[in-house]
Amino acid sequence: MIGSISGLTLPTYTYNSGTYTFALDGVNKTGALLSGELSGNIVIDPGTLTDNQYMELDLNGVTITSSSAAPIYYKSEESKVVVKAQKGTTNTLTYSGTSTKLASILSENNIEIGGKGTLNLVSGGHGVKGDDITLSSATAISIDAGNDGIHGHSLIASAFTGTLAMGTIASQAFDINDVDDTALTYEGSIAFLPATSTDVASITIASCANVFQIDNSFTVSAGVSIVATTVTGLVIENLNPSSIDLTVDGSFTANGTAVLTQTIAGK
Repeated sequence: MIGSISGLTLPTYTYNSGTYTFALDGVNKTGALLSGELSGNIVIDPGTLTDNQYMELDLNGVTITSSSAAPIYYKSEESKVVVKAQKGTTNTLTYSGTSTKLASILSENNIEIGGKGTLNLVSGGHGVKGDDITLSSATAISIDAGNDGIHGHSLIASAFTGTLAMGTIASQAFDINDVDDTALTYEGSIAFLPATSTDVASITIASCANVFQIDNSFTVSAGVSIVATTVTGLVIENLNPSSIDLTVDGSFTANGTAVLTQTIAGK
């Protein structure tokens, strides 16, 4: 079922062979409240957008399953898609194919995930794939992925106070880098809770090849706990030819051993 969100415009949408396509007008702030089950996918096909003309999807007890496409796909290279799990609801997005180009939530630009409900992502590809990926609020997120858990150029979790539970991740739990093969720039970034925060965030990973694949220095801040039970490769893989710094002010363990503040040599 598709409904409206207070304060946002419900965009025009069509349905064809399991696919709901939302066509944004490039003028209004838009959103849709989703509930129920769908064997198919949601496609957001915007026109030209400004940064504040994003598309918001509020999930209110949703199950979406697709074998051929991302359950939620944002086609624009402008602005972002916002996915919110409503408080008290459990929502599951499953991509049952195996393409590494696809994900449970896929954006050609940015993604924000929030809300105070539960969001389960199951994927034969990536769990979440986009450019700038923001985790906000006290969302309970779980990810099982045949490739990376979260794959993007940046991870912004400075307002994330929820739980992120990754099960089996075939490759990197966090693949966060912005390597430009032409210009040779290394601009990937990770931001957890600020040092002044009294909030906490919990990240657990049952198994992965690497916890982080990254090309820039980052900090596991004081309110953040990361526990990776089984890591089969490097805990942190640095793609930058230069060394990067890992600062651990919070708690970070991998294979039962504490991961400490350190300098990681370049590739």
